[in-house]
Amino acid sequence: MIVQPVDPVAGTNSGLPQIAADVLGAGIGTRVLVSSDGRAAQDMLKMDKFSPVRLVITALVDDAAKMDSGT
Repeated sequence: MIVQPVDPVAGTNSGLPQIAADVLGAGIGTRVLVSSDGRAAQDMLKMDKFSPVRLVITALVDDAAKMDSGT
């Protein structure tokens, strides 16, 4: 899936789009948490240590506004 880094304060795009493996089934426009831990990506995808995968979606964010307010 193509993911776009977002500034958590301003809510605007920051950085270049990247490709991340998606094992959770995120939809287009869904906010996600991405890990750049290559070993974790390989473990989630059940791939060996020679896999080139480095980014993986590790969580789906239900509502960023609720997370900010603590509710």
